[in-house]
Amino acid sequence: ALSVTIEEPDILAISVEHTDPGRAALIANVIQDAYIQQNTALARSETTSAKQFLESQMEVLKQDMQRIEGEIRRFKARHNIPDSVAQAAAATAPMSESGVSLVETQMAVLAAEAELAGLRRRLASVSPTRRVQRAVEDPVLDGLRQAVVETEVELARAQSRYADTHQRVLAIKDELERLRGLVQERAAQATVTEVEEPNPLYIALEERIREGEIQVEVQRARAEALASAAAKQDPATPGKDPKAFMELVALGRAKEIAERTYGQLLEQLQQVRLNEAQQQGTARKVDIAEVPERPVHPTPQRTLAIAALLGLVAGLSLALLQELADTGVRDPDELLMRTGISSLGFIPATRDTGRTIKIAARSPRSPITESFRTIRSNLKFAHLDSPLHTMMVTSAGAGEGKSFTATNLAIVLAQAGVDTLLVDADLRRPTLHRIFGIQRTPGLTTVLTGETPLHEAIQATDVANLRIIPSGSVPPNPAELLDSRRMRQLIEEMKEIAEIVIFDTPPALVVTDAVVLSPRVDAMVLVVEQGRVTSRALAEIRRMVEQARGKIAGAVFNKVKSGASGYYHYNYYRYYYYGDRSPGDGQQHPPAAPLTAVDNGRDLSRSKGPDEEA
Repeated sequence: ALSVTIEEPDILAISVEHTDPGRAALIANVIQDAYIQQNTALARSETTSAKQFLESQMEVLKQDMQRIEGEIRRFKARHNIPDSVAQAAAATAPMSESGVSLVETQMAVLAAEAELAGLRRRLASVSPTRRVQRAVEDPVLDGLRQAVVETEVELARAQSRYADTHQRVLAIKDELERLRGLVQERAAQATVTEVEEPNPLYIALEERIREGEIQVEVQRARAEALASAAAKQDPATPGKDPKAFMELVALGRAKEIAERTYGQLLEQLQQVRLNEAQQQGTARKVDIAEVPERPVHPTPQRTLAIAALLGLVAGLSLALLQELADTGVRDPDELLMRTGISSLGFIPATRDTGRTIKIAARSPRSPITESFRTIRSNLKFAHLDSPLHTMMVTSAGAGEGKSFTATNLAIVLAQAGVDTLLVDADLRRPTLHRIFGIQRTPGLTTVLTGETPLHEAIQATDVANLRIIPSGSVPPNPAELLDSRRMRQLIEEMKEIAEIVIFDTPPALVVTDAVVLSPRVDAMVLVVEQGRVTSRALAEIRRMVEQARGKIAGAVFNKVKSGASGYYHYNYYRYYYYGDRSPGDGQQHPPAAPLTAVDNGRDLSRSKGPDEEA
């Protein structure tokens, strides 16, 4: 194992662990030497880059000098000029009265011609006229526009002399952009009118081109005069041909400049090499690694202590993660505190779900049936001022027992003598027709679409005072049907033929059907599987229902395990019903003590005996 630590602000400690002590010391020393070498290389990187650049430039200049020398040799051979004559010609090149040589004059001619060609190209791309929005009597705006024109002319002149990346060209472009911005700001503030006028840039370019043409002619005349003077001085030299003489002198000057530049670069290269040799890294070797006399691992006591500490931390972390991961609502207090929804009761968990689907009809004395009677009583007491005529049963997700709850709640209401109508409003995955063993059609969808009258869709069940309307065929638009005007009318018709109407609806978080129907009924009963649904999901259902102007009567905890927190009285129900013998067993039993359903610390209802009506 290798590790590097900082012991002091400027000291690095290298630690190497190996089974061979000699190899460990060797590796540490090698790493130390490699680091020092790398540090020195980094310190010399700047001078190394400069040296490489100078060497590349010198190679380019060397090639240029060889090319120029070749051109000079070919020129002498073409014009039969010996070296002595060429040197004399270069030394006696004529000068003008102002001290300007023929070569310099010819270079001025070329520069003037290049500038003139650039101005002509610029003129070809500019329109003779322009349409402008001119401010009414705004001298400031006129001055800014004139400045823009002058800057554009200056830019054209600079572009004819320099490349677009030259510092002078870039500076003029920046100034031109600034002036144009000022023109736009000033024009936006003033009253403007659009007019067509001669383009000042076009006029200025024409004027500049005329001046350039005159300048070219003047330079050409001066160059011809100097060439003629050179021819008169020495007829044996190439001066008889002014252009040839100028070319020979220019080649000599180019060679001289290249040689001078090469010498300067050579001097700079020597200086850079000297600086590189003097550059040293900032890393120094403080100490060397020696072969250790005893191992650093293993240390049993230390290992045991660390293992115990890690085990403790891992156990605490696992317990914390389990606590954080268990976000399902488990008891009424938690439900009320996190969502503001009160509990109506609970339904104990059972394994035989097939036999308990209509448990209120098959086992009237079972603890599950008594739980539904408690829920029935709690609903009644919670709405003493405004009795419920319509309610809907839903859940957050699928598989939480909403249809099971709606079925048995309807059965215990019917057993209490209430004329009950159970409606399968789950138009996506209907189940009530299978629970009661009836045909699915005609049903709710056929009544809503006008195919069947309401009385033909109502079907009797094997439970007295309980009738059912199945879902009907599955429609393509369940939410639209439940939110239709016909559905509102149908609910009013159902209220006239039954004391209470219970709707079994789809899960509220899966589809919008339950939320759409919630404002049409008196209350919503929310089925919550213990420990499965999060408080955030239930709070979201409450928000959506309240936003739709619906009302949640409360929640029913389903699949509650025996002995769960908040539901300890479930064991008393089991003792009360299953601890007694039948009246014919020949034994006398003392009367059972009355039971009280507890919800959030409040006495809501008193449970009746097996032969009493809940």
